[in-house]
Amino acid sequence: MRIARVVRVDDYPFPISVAVPVGLIINELLSNTLKHAFSGRGEGKIEVSLATSEGGRINLAVSDDGVGPPPGFDINESKTLGLRLVKILAEDQLQGTLEVTSDGGATFKMEFDMGGGGSAG
Repeated sequence: MRIARVVRVDDYPFPISVAVPVGLIINELLSNTLKHAFSGRGEGKIEVSLATSEGGRINLAVSDDGVGPPPGFDINESKTLGLRLVKILAEDQLQGTLEVTSDGGATFKMEFDMGGGGSAG
């Protein structure tokens, strides 16, 4: 299988309290994409974008051009451990927002403050 990858990441120092959850989120979303998005296809495209704004806001997006989530998919109702982990890390650990869209694949967009990443408790 041939996967085209597009990675756009700002060169910005992240505190460990942000870097670890972001790394876990990206790992989980890429694992899901490689397992599910391109079944029955010989090629696909994955994009990862991590951008910082002047105000310290971080925008993370992971998208693909695969089959997309199943009809009626709602991450708030997801029973899979991996997607529950993504939601918990983005919203609770990083105090951010998470939006999932499906338009010719799947896109997971997160936005949070650099100062996110509170305690693990």
